[in-house]
Amino acid sequence: MNVRIAELHSKVFSTPRNSPEREQAYSELSESDRTAVFNLEKDYILGRITRQDIAEMKQEGNETMTYEQFVKKSESGEKGTLRELSKFAKESQELYRQYRERYHREQDDKFRRNNPERYVYYIEQMGAGFGRKNSSKTQDIKRLEEERKKRSEILAISDTMARHKAIVENMALFGR
Repeated sequence: MNVRIAELHSKVFSTPRNSPEREQAYSELSESDRTAVFNLEKDYILGRITRQDIAEMKQEGNETMTYEQFVKKSESGEKGTLRELSKFAKESQELYRQYRERYHREQDDKFRRNNPERYVYYIEQMGAGFGRKNSSKTQDIKRLEEERKKRSEILAISDTMARHKAIVENMALFGR
């Protein structure tokens, strides 16, 4: 039922406000469907749900895995999740590839943010392993080294007020 209501909601609210198309879509609904659709919209307006939640409800009817479900299954160690992921990979190869690339990109960014020194070491090892340096990775290394120097300079300031002011101005360097 949620899938059907989400689809009806999408049909009604994808049309321009106060337009004949919206009036027509609205008039085609039964009274119970109208109530359910507008309750869903009211929940969105009140902040109880997001547009993404509505899209996920709609997508559940397609039997397609959402990105959030993909992440949960990828990170869980439960038995059978690998089988579900491989089934999903066979059924929708392109979507699986997009999810996998996005997941790896997010994990890499997360690792880079939380462990800048380890990331530099990791990139150096990767470059040495291939016998050449990737210019973007080299730039990352230089940027991270400059950030580390800047952090050291800021932390070496003896005046507490000046040090705190410098930290506030350069919050990104301190991972906050």
